Amino acid sequence: MTIQISYQHYFTVPKYESLDTSETEAPHQDITVCRNINTGKYFIFKGDTDDNILVNPEGMFVDFKTALFEEPKEERLDYLRDRGLITEKQLTKYQKSQQEDDDDDILPDEAPRRRRITRPRPTNHRTNGGRSPSPPVSDWLRGVPELLRVPELNNWAAICRYLRVSVDGDSARRRLAEYVRDKRPDWPKVPEP
Repeated sequence: MTIQISYQHYFTVPKYESLDTSETEAPHQDITVCRNINTGKYFIFKGDTDDNILVNPEGMFVDFKTALFEEPKEERLDYLRDRGLITEKQLTKYQKSQQEDDDDDILPDEAPRRRRITRPRPTNHRTNGGRSPSPPVSDWLRGVPELLRVPELNNWAAICRYLRVSVDGDSARRRLAEYVRDKRPDWPKVPEP
């Protein structure tokens, strides 16, 4: 048994101008991100995943520690931005680092000429974690003949130990200066840093 069904429907299709999407559609950009296990926030890889440097939501570079993150994955930039998964600071820092990486690929003769403004380094900068460097002991010892003959007086603390000057956690040079001022005014003044 055979059944034949025929259906005819007449309608007119309106004519529309063809829409050229070649210029309006921007190519999507993929970036590599990974999600922090504890906070759920997304971090952007600065370059390749081999670099192990991430851009955090505050726009700072941090090291990639695998125990703190899910597996890295490629995501569309517009997807991440539209859903608020990355911050503007983060994206700006990432794009700036990408631009700097691209600038590094330019040959020196192609690079734009930039005038670099350099400031002279201060000559009195401190080198000991905020403390001024201590003056040399040997210069001061030359003015004290009775100490000059004693071996192993190569720093301010050693001189204080030899003279039995209590330092009590203070600067040995400072305590020696007080000792010289009070008890040995005939010796040369201990130099200031």
